[in-house]
Amino acid sequence: MIAWASYDWRRSSELLTIAEAAKILKASVSTIRAWIRAGRLPSVKVGHFRRVRPDDLEAFIEAGREARKAALSPPEASPRSRRFLPLTPEDPLFQLIGIGDSRLKDVAEQHDRYLAEALLQERGR
Repeated sequence: MIAWASYDWRRSSELLTIAEAAKILKASVSTIRAWIRAGRLPSVKVGHFRRVRPDDLEAFIEAGREARKAALSPPEASPRSRRFLPLTPEDPLFQLIGIGDSRLKDVAEQHDRYLAEALLQERGR
């Protein structure tokens, strides 16, 4: 058994067992096996057993760090999101925002007419 407190697995050229990799990653053995089956964590087959190279384990950890950084960083605006400008009071659709608060009883029945009028105003500019 390896004394984990003094063992520097990153500098070792020895292959790690699934249990050792699980202990280093603080994950269950079944999770490590699932990652190997999914191809997320590279492994080698030695006889009937799977082993993990220390370099592959380090690369797996680094990939996880990079994924977390990417998930926590603010998303960049896509070209599609830049296409839409903020709604301004001059925009015909802005006129429709408060229409539900009006005292008109036929708002739902007349919504097509209201949209058509807004579009006509937009094209008439």
